[in-house]
This record gives sequence, structure tokens and C-alpha cells, in this order.
Amino acid sequence: MPSEPKDQEKESSEAPVEVSMDLETKADQVTHPTEAVPMGPPSDPECASALTEISRLKTVIANRDALITRLEEVKKKLEAKKARLSSQHVDVIEKDMDDTISFSSTTILDKFLDFDFSSDA
Repeated sequence: MPSEPKDQEKESSEAPVEVSMDLETKADQVTHPTEAVPMGPPSDPECASALTEISRLKTVIANRDALITRLEEVKKKLEAKKARLSSQHVDVIEKDMDDTISFSSTTILDKFLDFDFSSDA
């Protein structure tokens, strides 16, 4: 009877080994993307030009982001100025209308007073 538990231990210890061996075999069959793409040393002209292009694109993106931020700031300032100018414009229109109304009424009154009613009769 004591030999039976040892047999069970051997069987249980052998099972993970078989699984790990199976995984290793499958891992050997997998092709890795790094193997498919040849990578040259940084001195390789293609690699150097690619790194230069990446650096240039990063600079372009950073400049674009800075321009967008600046344009948003200018837009806010222009909207504030537009609101301020439109309120001033309303004040000017109201003043012009007041002046026009007073000018018109004065002109009409002057013409009325200057009119010679006796000549029509």
C-alpha cells in the first residue's frame, strides 16, 4: 500500500512536464514578427532616414499643437473684443437715433414755424 501514493506522485509530477514540453514545442513553431522584419544597425541609411523622418514628424506635431493652442487663445480674445465692440456699437446706434430724432423734430418744428400761413390763404 505505501507504494501506491508514490505512484500517484510520479504521475502528477509527470503531467506538468508533458504540458510544458508541449508548450515549448508550440513556441518553437511560432514565427516572431521581429524575425520577419529585418532590423539594421542605426548606421544603416534607411534606418537613419526613418529616424530623421520620425523626429521631423514629432516636431511638426508639436508645432501644430502649439499653433492650435495659440489660435484658441486668439479666438477667445477676438470673441471678447467682438462682444465689447457690439455693445459699443449698440450705444452708438442709440445715440445716433436720439440725435436723428431730435434733429428731425427740430427741423420739422423750424419748418413749421417758418411757414407763412398767410400766403396760402
